[in-house]
Parts: sequence; structure tokens; C-alpha cells
Amino acid sequence: MNALPVVLVACLLAVSAVRAETYAADLDNLDVDKLLNNEDKVNMFAGCLLDDAICTEKALKLKG
Repeated sequence: MNALPVVLVACLLAVSAVRAETYAADLDNLDVDKLLNNEDKVNMFAGCLLDDAICTEKALKLKG
């Protein structure tokens, strides 16, 4: 598995938690370990964040 999407998602999760004005409280229950262990979901989130794929509702909230 390519490490870049994993690092990218982890960094963006950390940044979104710090930015309180755009933080979505429903992301509190996001299981990061489960997400990072699912390559399809990592690629989906990374694709959304990089504007390379269609975003799900949760990915859009993470993107801000």
C-alpha cells in the first residue's frame, strides 16, 4: 500500500481537528484505525481531498 494517502489522511484529520471554526462534530466518531486499514476508503478519502474522485458526504466534511 502506498504510504502517501495514509499520511495525507492522517495529516488532514489532525488539521481539521485544530480548525475549530470548520470542524464537524460528527467526525468525532470517525474510527481512524479502521479507516486506515481499509485501502479502498483511504483511496476514496485521498482522491476526494486531492480533487481526483467524487466525494462522499463524510469526505466533504473532512475536506472543509
